[in-house]
Amino acid sequence: AQAGLNARAMFEQPRKGYLLFNVEPAYDCWDGAAAEQALESAECVVALTPFLSEALNSRADVLLPVGAFGESAGTFVNCEGRWQSFNGVGHPVGEARPAWRVLRVLGNVLDLDGFDYNAPDEVYAAASGAIGPEKLPEAPDWKAPQWSPANDGLHRAGDVPIYAVDAMVRRAPALQETVQARDAAVAMSGATAAGLGIGDGETVTVRQGERSATLPVVVDDGVPAQSVWISAALPGSVSLGPAFGEISVERTA
Repeated sequence: AQAGLNARAMFEQPRKGYLLFNVEPAYDCWDGAAAEQALESAECVVALTPFLSEALNSRADVLLPVGAFGESAGTFVNCEGRWQSFNGVGHPVGEARPAWRVLRVLGNVLDLDGFDYNAPDEVYAAASGAIGPEKLPEAPDWKAPQWSPANDGLHRAGDVPIYAVDAMVRRAPALQETVQARDAAVAMSGATAAGLGIGDGETVTVRQGERSATLPVVVDDGVPAQSVWISAALPGSVSLGPAFGEISVERTA
């Protein structure tokens, strides 16, 4: 059988249709702006989601309510290859159903094979039987790539803040009141800021390819020279491209 595309490739090579599973593309994808553009051009978008958002409401042709994390049983396979099962601790709200059940019904409606399970344990048994016992993968032979800025320009790097990693924590009022829940900003060293003629707290326009955003400056000498740090998955930064790449910064008029 021919191998399918990964998520990034499916947005870079737009598809006619998309099935979104508990994902908010603008916040959860490598290039959220490109993902949104691909969804806008698609003929059909179906989203399984615990939360209704303006973006999903405008992009999806069909919205199917599913339970949030903790409202369904399942199994994760972590980066070490270990299988970690869990049980739901609550019931989905209203007409929402556990996501695996919604997928099962969709498979039945489309008359597809392999969608006859009645409980998560049956899915686990079938998957573990097909894959075999737990096996830890060998450590990859990987070294950090060497980077040098092109044409003496600026390079963007960034993280996904701990309370922006998924739809649930992004909507948790208590978590968004903590110091870890920060707004989007452009952090740069004092030397980089001085070279650009920009001061701490000023507002600048950052451009990444054809996209731009207006953000405040934070002077932080922990950021390497010729680099800026802009966290991803935040309302102020999702209009830009990936969290790593060439970028320009200029004072806002």
